[in-house]
Amino acid sequence: MVATYGKQYGQSAAHQLYSGPFKLVKWHHNANSRTLEPNPYYWDRRHVYLHSLTFTCSKSPQQNLAQFRAGKVAEIQLIGDQIPKNEGDTDYVVRPFALMRFISYNFNTADKTIRKLIHIRAARLAITHAIDRNDLIDHGIKTASLAPRGFVPAGLTNNNRTNANFADQNKYPGFVRDNRPKARQEWLQAKKILGKKDVTINLSTPNDPTSLAAAQNLQKQLQDTLPGLTVKVVSYQSDNTANVGLSGHYQLLLTGWGADYPDPLAFFQIMTTNSQYNFGHWHNEYYDKLVSEVTEYRTDNPETRWQQMVRAENLLMKDQPVVPLYQQANSYLTNPRLNGVVYNVSGVPTDYKSAYLVK
Repeated sequence: MVATYGKQYGQSAAHQLYSGPFKLVKWHHNANSRTLEPNPYYWDRRHVYLHSLTFTCSKSPQQNLAQFRAGKVAEIQLIGDQIPKNEGDTDYVVRPFALMRFISYNFNTADKTIRKLIHIRAARLAITHAIDRNDLIDHGIKTASLAPRGFVPAGLTNNNRTNANFADQNKYPGFVRDNRPKARQEWLQAKKILGKKDVTINLSTPNDPTSLAAAQNLQKQLQDTLPGLTVKVVSYQSDNTANVGLSGHYQLLLTGWGADYPDPLAFFQIMTTNSQYNFGHWHNEYYDKLVSEVTEYRTDNPETRWQQMVRAENLLMKDQPVVPLYQQANSYLTNPRLNGVVYNVSGVPTDYKSAYLVK
């Protein structure tokens, strides 16, 4: 079928193949909405209950809220000031996802001064200790996101033997908490090694509203806390993040990573030396060894594998090759009549296969 459709494949609802519980019936490239209906050839068709399902990409949060109040839509995502205004609503719900936003350092940046600064561990520690994550969440991005406990998000996976959440295994939580006096001491130490009193560094960010708000908040926090530091925010098109990272044309990059399966390895693998998603080209042989062992112990020795993952997490926290900022959590208003939806922490966020509306 792909050969039959040629260049038209994937450009409209009629020019695609479907194997899941739904098929697109109304959609075309760059459309603002898409409508799905049950796939008659799906193996478990009798347990697909919705007659149709429509998703709409809207640029008007106010219109979304009005449509929800009028009963025209079953669920909306809340944005900005809508969150505190509606968090007392009985239909309000927060859903964390295994997606960590963080700052990536470019250890190979072309600017020699900034490259030297990034290689100074005290500078990286100063930056993480200068950031109040709660201020970033509450006054910067203004979402229900969660302050990080480490690099791996909370709720991703638990230990099969002890049921302990992996995010709670980080032995160095202080590396993702603000400590302004310590940050200033570390920054003075870093500037002494660098031999500079004043430093200007670029923070590259996608140009979507949330990322821009985060970058501006980080800019203020870092400049207010670290004497002699100037942070210049450089924005680019949101859909160009991967290209910016892969090109290496940045100094600090506001980026993120989401797990497509419920295992810490989904995060650890991107920081290995040979990973294309290790945008900043951080390198640590012991870390690579740990992640390799984690991969090998996937099924043979679960407890050994767990402890190796804990060591990998602790190493990332102590060395700070990236700066964890927040775990993304979105706020919604959901009609209580909507039931049977499966909400996943990793992978596909929402599964409507068994969804139904209570009359």
